[in-house]
Amino acid sequence: MLSALHIIMQIILVACRVYFLTMGNAERTEPLTMIGPRGLTKVVNALRTIAPELPFDINFIELTEGEQTLKFEDFRIKAF
Repeated sequence: MLSALHIIMQIILVACRVYFLTMGNAERTEPLTMIGPRGLTKVVNALRTIAPELPFDINFIELTEGEQTLKFEDFRIKAF
């Protein structure tokens, strides 16, 4: 039987695939910045096997601490 966390991760992975393909089909060319936990780069790059030639770059910011505040453009993001 699958755990709730495993099911949630599967839903997130499917949503990311659809999101990347939708942005690519909408002719997005500006870079996308993704902020998330350690390992984000590895997971997203694995997902890119289904959309390897996106017309935009993906930049990653991986959070390394339990609680972290960072500034990104005009935003202040507090992760906990």
